[in-house]
Amino acid sequence: MHDAANNIDAIIIHTFDLDDIRVRRDDWRVFIDRRPDLYKEILTLDGENELTESAPPINGMILPK
Repeated sequence: MHDAANNIDAIIIHTFDLDDIRVRRDDWRVFIDRRPDLYKEILTLDGENELTESAPPINGMILPK
């Protein structure tokens, strides 16, 4: 990757090998215990009642559909 100068506006374009990134992420095992089935429950105010679009947002969070 390249750095841009701090005193001018710049656009940096770089090509990434998405297949290599996918392989490397699989080796991280960071998300192995991920439980997306619980996300809606976590986003509720009390663990039971679903938030609705009319409910106030939690720290600007966008609710999953």
